[in-house]
Amino acid sequence: MTSRPDTGARSRDISSRPPARHESQSRVRRVSERSLPSTMPPRPLPTEAELAPLEWWLDAHMNVASNLLCLEQMRGADSIAAFLAPLAELRDALYELYCDSGDPRMRALQGADTPLAAYVSGLYALCDEILEALAVVSGMRSGPPDLVQVTADMKIRCTAFAHASSRLPDEAAAALASVVVDATNAVDPLRNVGEHFQDVVRAAGALFRAELR
Repeated sequence: MTSRPDTGARSRDISSRPPARHESQSRVRRVSERSLPSTMPPRPLPTEAELAPLEWWLDAHMNVASNLLCLEQMRGADSIAAFLAPLAELRDALYELYCDSGDPRMRALQGADTPLAAYVSGLYALCDEILEALAVVSGMRSGPPDLVQVTADMKIRCTAFAHASSRLPDEAAAALASVVVDATNAVDPLRNVGEHFQDVVRAAGALFRAELR
């Protein structure tokens, strides 16, 4: 009787390692993939030590993305579709910026007291509040919803955040502009970071203007 080599352990070891990331895989997204929810964003760097500054971002993103996915898959979600669409746009825009932030050149912009971190964390907190309100409207939370009150509450929260953070987008954009990027290098991971940040600002604006129907 001959023994067979245990290939399972070897395959488990291999599969447990972070796969090598290539520019064409990590930075280019086909148009057909734009509608896919980013519920599990790939980590932009392979080691835990390098990822440690972004753990708060990953946790916040996963919370918003998973709760949004639950609402998107509910029957009768048409009543809250006006909010689901801009929330999805903001989720995807924040995902792109998350990937950019894995670059070591972005490390100085990730401190809790920086405009970029304050703006991003505030947007995730606002998304959490809106998703909670939409769960009430959609029937995921017990009790009949008062649509007028829920709508008013969401508008108040959006207005309050927009007012409190009014200076953060410009300050964050200025900080991003100071990051050294090789504009002549077509594969520089940060070549589109400014555009990705503006996508976040535009998506947030669309969310602020959303209305229940």
